[in-house]
Amino acid sequence: MVKGSNLLEGLLNKEVDRRRILEIAGFTGAVAALAACSGETTENQERSKQVLNPNPNPNTTPKPDTEVSTPEVVARPVDVREIVSPEKIAKVCSLPNFNTIKEKHTTNGITNDEATKKELIDRIVKMFNYVTNPNRFNTDGQDVQVPSMASWSKREVAAGDMESYAGDPRLSTYLIEGLREHATDALPQYEKGMTEVMDWLKNRAMLNNNLAVFSDPEGILPEKAKPHDSNDQLVPVTSDGKEFYRLFSLQDGTDMIVNSDRGAGIALFFTMNTESNISPENPVGDLSDFADPVYCEVHLRKPSKDDNDTPLKIVGISFQTDVKGKHTKIGG
Repeated sequence: MVKGSNLLEGLLNKEVDRRRILEIAGFTGAVAALAACSGETTENQERSKQVLNPNPNPNTTPKPDTEVSTPEVVARPVDVREIVSPEKIAKVCSLPNFNTIKEKHTTNGITNDEATKKELIDRIVKMFNYVTNPNRFNTDGQDVQVPSMASWSKREVAAGDMESYAGDPRLSTYLIEGLREHATDALPQYEKGMTEVMDWLKNRAMLNNNLAVFSDPEGILPEKAKPHDSNDQLVPVTSDGKEFYRLFSLQDGTDMIVNSDRGAGIALFFTMNTESNISPENPVGDLSDFADPVYCEVHLRKPSKDDNDTPLKIVGISFQTDVKGKHTKIGG
């Protein structure tokens, strides 16, 4: 049996122990709270540091999320088919069917041979003008804005197709080959003469194209690249400031003979003069063959009477130039 005093003492001891426990618990909670506050303060300080100094290492440059690189611009080679499309060459250099032309110019059973002849000769002269003045394919003789030959030359130099500004001989060759493909089919006896005429046209085309480039109507080529005289003065190319042209024009006095020869039954005879905007100050205009007339003889294959589809083909051709009274025959 427990005595009263001992019971009181035990209770007191328990009370002390409980108070002690509460004191210890209170101290421990305070320490935990203080630690928590201390941790929160440290975290806030770190955040503040990051806001004030987002790049803690001064020697390190932050990288963007996505690196943007500028691609190297490489000039693309120029395909001459971009300058003049094969479709345009085919359209201009394909002759019509002879019977169809005659039928168009026939009224009440009577054929207007003069109109038939004129249409044929006009188509042939047009072919010669287009292949020797390339931008005619793009303007069709109209006053419209198209890329100049100077702009094409500038692109070709940038792409490395050409070493310097000039007419591209690839273009002239391409156009003459197009003319041969669509408009000609030389008979064996005329093959050599056909080649001579095509070479003559190609040389004329190359000179014309050079002058077209240097006429530079847009003023995009450097002046030092253009022709200068002996006094280092710029030589004007054209008299009107437009792109250079040199065109054949039909002279009065044409003839057409149609016979029974199926191989070369149609013969055309005509003379072409030259129209140009060359500047009188340009010495090229004084070249002996620059503006002299050209006498032409063209032989075409005659279709059968009931053939209304086959296009005409030039089977033989010859030119004759008149240079100060000296006649030179080309082809034949």
